[in-house]
Amino acid sequence: MDYNVFLLNLQNKVNKEDFFNLTMKFNNMDEAKRSKIEQNIYHLQLCDTLAPMIASIIAGCLCCGFLALDRFLIKDFMIGIIRLIFSLFIPLCFLYLACYCEDINEQDIADVLWFLCGISVFFAIIWWAADLFFVYKKVQKNNFNKINTFLNNF
Repeated sequence: MDYNVFLLNLQNKVNKEDFFNLTMKFNNMDEAKRSKIEQNIYHLQLCDTLAPMIASIIAGCLCCGFLALDRFLIKDFMIGIIRLIFSLFIPLCFLYLACYCEDINEQDIADVLWFLCGISVFFAIIWWAADLFFVYKKVQKNNFNKINTFLNNF
């Protein structure tokens, strides 16, 4: 199989600069090494760049963008858990405390807690929207690193 077909498949899985670097690497290889790589490179498990983005958009449309599905899909568990804490648990804590303060007639404290709840929800929405782009770039970078490691080990 021609390596140009493989490079065309990679075009949407890595960013343009990295794609150019991979093209240059393939062009500079000798024919024997290139044919060996062509036979084995299809075993690489590359992530689709659009799957986490689509999952995040669907979750956001269902008002579940705070669940950090995109981060968990790309196996970025630490940032996913941090985002889950800051986007879900902190606003819920403010919400609970604001309701409790209203029940015990502490309206001044309840107003502050309602404001903090609104601010934390606002930042959760901003983080979700920003993560649409950050996750896309991270998937592209991870794919390039997998391919680059594979090529360097051959």
